[in-house]
Amino acid sequence: MKPSSDQISSLQKYLRKNLKYRETYAEFYDHILTAIESEIADASFNDQVMKVVKEDFGGVEGMRSIEYEYQRMCFKELKKKYLHYAVDNFRLPGIFITAAFWVLIYFMVKQSWFDMDMFLLNIFVIRIIPNILGMINRIRSPRFYGAPGRSIKDVFFRWQNFIPAIIFFIGYSLTTHGAFTGQAWMHRLTPTPLISTILILLMALHSLTYYKVYRDDIKTGLKLT
Repeated sequence: MKPSSDQISSLQKYLRKNLKYRETYAEFYDHILTAIESEIADASFNDQVMKVVKEDFGGVEGMRSIEYEYQRMCFKELKKKYLHYAVDNFRLPGIFITAAFWVLIYFMVKQSWFDMDMFLLNIFVIRIIPNILGMINRIRSPRFYGAPGRSIKDVFFRWQNFIPAIIFFIGYSLTTHGAFTGQAWMHRLTPTPLISTILILLMALHSLTYYKVYRDDIKTGLKLT
């Protein structure tokens, strides 16, 4: 059976309604369309779609379970890569880069011109790296007509980038004993050179690790094209 353009549009809407990510959307779409095209048209298109979904995936809930499992496995793989590269920062030869970062940052924060504004500027510059990588990933990610806009990997990297920022803010506030009252509370945050060095170093190592995971993902994508 060869579906019409209206039937294909109906299938796309159905999958977009029940799925979250464009990767799983593409897989289910290809499978269902291939299965229907190989069948004899002895039932309506919608009935055939429901039949394939029920028999091959266990219904809508089955599709969602498959998507969730795919997301879980994808997240697990990316987390494993992140932790591997993060630990490498404290093993040979990465420990030398970490030590060099530590010396340079500590020398910088000990200078008389290093103040709160300079501290925040350094954090802002470091945080640009993950944001630029996220933009590049969104541009290069393949698009499927009618598919959801979200990508599983986009969701992972967004949270991987967002959570360290929250932890950094909480840690910074606690170590500086800042009071969250009044308009000038930010100006009362005065971290010691050691605390400033540790926080800047951790953010720099996070961005470096983040970059390495992104680099591997880009290389994998290029091999598949």
